[in-house]
Amino acid sequence: MAIDSRPSLLAELEEELEEEYLLATGLGAAELETLWEQGPSTPVCPGPTREIVSRFRRYSNAVGLIPADERNKLKTISARIVASYKPGCQRLPRLRVTGHADPDPARERSEPGFELLISRQRALAVQQEIVKLINNQDISSRLAFDRRGVGASAPVFLKPANEREREMNRRVEIDLASSCTCTEFFEEYDKRTFPSDVRTNPTLTQSERTFRIADVTTMVGELLTRRERRAAASLQGNILPSASTSTALIPVARRLSAVQVNLFRQCLPDGAGGINLTSFQNCFEQFANGELRLGRDGLREPDGGFYFLFAEFAFLCIDSVIQAAIWTRLLKYLVQTEEIFMHVYRPAPAAPAPFPAPPAVNAPLPAQGPAIRGLDSYDYRNFNAAGQSDANHKAALRRKYDGMSLAQLRLAARDNMLRAQRML
Repeated sequence: MAIDSRPSLLAELEEELEEEYLLATGLGAAELETLWEQGPSTPVCPGPTREIVSRFRRYSNAVGLIPADERNKLKTISARIVASYKPGCQRLPRLRVTGHADPDPARERSEPGFELLISRQRALAVQQEIVKLINNQDISSRLAFDRRGVGASAPVFLKPANEREREMNRRVEIDLASSCTCTEFFEEYDKRTFPSDVRTNPTLTQSERTFRIADVTTMVGELLTRRERRAAASLQGNILPSASTSTALIPVARRLSAVQVNLFRQCLPDGAGGINLTSFQNCFEQFANGELRLGRDGLREPDGGFYFLFAEFAFLCIDSVIQAAIWTRLLKYLVQTEEIFMHVYRPAPAAPAPFPAPPAVNAPLPAQGPAIRGLDSYDYRNFNAAGQSDANHKAALRRKYDGMSLAQLRLAARDNMLRAQRML
């Protein structure tokens, strides 16, 4: 009798251990049911999730002082991250860690910036606790933490009536995912680099906003000058030669390069500490093609002829030896998607000519000569779906640009400038 019952007891024990593992990784009953249906050979893979760790003490960022049930949420998140790195699972390397503060007008008046500071400190403390709980340097080194504090700009209770409500305001939100969506990516890009959005970015102090806007404004002037030089050279069949930026602009370029590369790593991680180049390419293709647009006020679509500045900044960084290896890898996608953008946002031809579809990839270039249109004539208001690239056209463009050297990309950028200014 005892011998006959042993397989049953072992099976029950295995089920109990499996349930404990699922609880540790945060998988729920529905995911457990799916696992049973899939069979024992299928790995248990957690999906994206969100946790809110609250009830920090007043003026404190100490994780060890929050209630045990709140600390357990960090154990759950950490276990899910580790489980996602199992063979056969989709890795979840992106963690957006957002710290919050309770509104404290008196402290803010006596110590301006305190709410933002304490919210940042709470986010950092939570990040450090997650790394500690993972206890695996190989995994934690591959994670893409997007850590920020937003002060008291988004309280759960705007006017808390008691200490418990104030505790709920003192929190850190953790969003775990494989990557940003392309919409999230470009929204975050604007928050970090587009002056009007930088001006209202709650994760930056006022001085940081002012400094960032000054950097962007200065760099845009340099990039427009380079764009116009490249455009003028293309009309004569010439390639703009490599040229470092000025000594005065090197620090500005370094700061803005770091801002962007950090965004790419945080939002589009490859799960190994780098940038997922396929995701980067897909997002820029969708953006250039007008697939993310809201259809009002130019939201989530290219800012006209400024689209060419993406590649110009990459060229500047490469030529100035600023994170050059990274920008060399990204340049291909920025030049490639110019070929998508220009056919969607070009000015419409004179009536009665219809808005043209994009030409075949590698179609003959227009003849050299004076510009028919300036690059500033490209505008979000010109959007026309007739000019969008379909899946086959995108695939053909990818094949064209795959394997291009830096010298070939300079040639392709010249050709794009010529076409943008001279196509009928």
